[in-house]
Amino acid sequence: MSSAGPQGLQAFPEALSTRETWLEPFDWYREMRDTAPVRYDPTRSTWDVFRYADVKRILDDDATFSVDPEKATDFVEPEGEGEGLILDTMLFEDPPRHDSLRNVVEGSFRPRAIRDLEPRIRELAGDLLDDVLAGDGEMDIVSDLAYPLPVIVIAELLGVPTEDRDRFKEWSDAIVASTSDREETAEYAKRQQEVQREMGFYFLQLIEDRRENPKDDLVSTIATAEVDGEPLAREEALGMCMLLLVAGNITTTNLITNAVRCFGDNGLFGRFTDESHVPTRAIEEVLRYRSPVQAMTRIATEETAVGGQTIEAGDRVIVWLGSGNRDERQFSEGASFAPDRTPISISASATAPTTVSARRWPVSKPKSPSRSCSIGSPVSSSPRRRSGRPGAPSSTASNRYRSSTRRSEDGALSWLASNPDHAQWGELRGRRRGDHRDRSREASFRWRGEPFGEGPGIR
Repeated sequence: MSSAGPQGLQAFPEALSTRETWLEPFDWYREMRDTAPVRYDPTRSTWDVFRYADVKRILDDDATFSVDPEKATDFVEPEGEGEGLILDTMLFEDPPRHDSLRNVVEGSFRPRAIRDLEPRIRELAGDLLDDVLAGDGEMDIVSDLAYPLPVIVIAELLGVPTEDRDRFKEWSDAIVASTSDREETAEYAKRQQEVQREMGFYFLQLIEDRRENPKDDLVSTIATAEVDGEPLAREEALGMCMLLLVAGNITTTNLITNAVRCFGDNGLFGRFTDESHVPTRAIEEVLRYRSPVQAMTRIATEETAVGGQTIEAGDRVIVWLGSGNRDERQFSEGASFAPDRTPISISASATAPTTVSARRWPVSKPKSPSRSCSIGSPVSSSPRRRSGRPGAPSSTASNRYRSSTRRSEDGALSWLASNPDHAQWGELRGRRRGDHRDRSREASFRWRGEPFGEGPGIR
């Protein structure tokens, strides 16, 4: 499993246009590393970068490669109002603003804080396994464990009341759902927008409550935070809550699922059960071998050379972490899973909204160990042509960049205030704030009713 799939935020190459090729892209990665390590794809108006050294260099250079999609030369503001959830989050902020926003929640995800959570996470994992054992003893790793566990943990960290957990899970399920039936696309998009509004309204109410009555939870931390000496804007607080829910859940679900597959394929369950924990190196090898985030997007801020190719200011660049992490130039036998390998992979943790470091991954067991579980249905998870130049791709092709922001005349939360049921939030309409980018209008995020692929895949 991996984030930023074909329905995610990036415009993906034809070679990965099917579910099968997306789940197993590694042969294509190897071919690209050998024959076209840095290539320009005119059908997507995008550069693709495949080798470890080049991927790492780009991710390490925030000054030359920005996360802000508005810096792309082919950036087009989407038409119409309220086309999706508005997220003004750290995903699309460069340092130092990114770091300031990240610092709001980072304390809750430091190693010591995570260690303090370990008993509760063990308990939750045990409960989920007990639910499986109460049935026929066969489980689907994703739906029975890898997905619900992070949802519950994030909900508890945020401070979602226990009585709201079922509704919270329904929303989260809907957000990460996908449709493969073209005839259902319109209905699917409509439901996505409904869920976005419901969750947005819910979190805004929770944020307002915590500003007046703070508690020991993440929503209170976010609601009362100050960034650069100023209170966190309401839309930023909302975006941060949604980001933690969606981006955090998807990447963790992918990691758990990929770990189970890697350990099962390599006969490691017995070893880790005997040792009562999963060593850090084994977890980091999962991150390398089957990266939960396969690709990230950056925008060049100035002309620069990568792999002998000239990338111009405003060009969009996709760096393929999943390819770089199997680059034989960096990793001996990179196509093999080696649980004792020294961890030197490119990890999305360096660019994710929070950093979670685990010294050990505990092996959780059901409270009734006399029965056994069997795993059912495992999930495995050219010549350059430019705009303004002869042979440039059409605007439709260049607009395939699915991660885009817009400047809304009605303010960052107009989509919410426009709903009659949410009229009490109408004061947010027309709001202006002098933000850190010196923009006269709010920047908002167009989701297009699709799963938040890199939310996790893109910082």
